[in-house]
Amino acid sequence: MLARTNFFYRLNMEQVRVECYAGMQAEEQPRRFYVNGRKVEVTAIVKRWLTPEGRCFEVNGDDGSTWVLEYRRDGGTWRLPTMKGR
Repeated sequence: MLARTNFFYRLNMEQVRVECYAGMQAEEQPRRFYVNGRKVEVTAIVKRWLTPEGRCFEVNGDDGSTWVLEYRRDGGTWRLPTMKGR
């Protein structure tokens, strides 16, 4: 089931919206995300880990970049703390 999350988080003036596959746990894994209106398809999940605040995903995008996405359980929001580059 593909679930759409319409939560935005402003980081360095960028808005991030994430669409993800929602399995048994809410917001299980990201499928695509939007940065400043530009769509980035997730081509691979490289790494995933839990934090006290939620869960993080290091993903490869179809733009050739590696991104880190963080889902915050407390507000049900996504953050884009870093982009690792091409």
